[in-house]
Amino acid sequence: MITIRPQKRRKPENRLEIAPLIDVIFILLIFFAVSTTVVLNRGLKLQLPSATTVAKEKKGTTVSIDKDERIYINQKFVASELLETKIAEVLKTIPETQIIIRADKKTPYSFLIRVLDDVRLGGCYDIVLEAEKTVENVYK
Repeated sequence: MITIRPQKRRKPENRLEIAPLIDVIFILLIFFAVSTTVVLNRGLKLQLPSATTVAKEKKGTTVSIDKDERIYINQKFVASELLETKIAEVLKTIPETQIIIRADKKTPYSFLIRVLDDVRLGGCYDIVLEAEKTVENVYK
């Protein structure tokens, strides 16, 4: 005689599904990558003069001048007497560098001209004056 034994029911195993978690992690990664903005060379808070024909910022060495006539090269303070020497040192390490001058709009014009002269005496003639882009009034 043949006996039929009933099969035991298996208890479902508790498992942690990884695939949906990976999807959520990738979605969060994409969200943060898209929503984050990168700001370059914004160490000193200056009130830059505005202009309507501002070009995109290029890479180079930044010379910042605050309203109190203090000079910074790449956010490091430099005495005004040493500016010419420091520019020459920068050009020795990277000969094709561009000097970007960021001057506060309250900086005296005569001091800005003196800084420009020191940069040229340091050997750099690829100089850019940075300004903020103004929004043009369409309804003039």
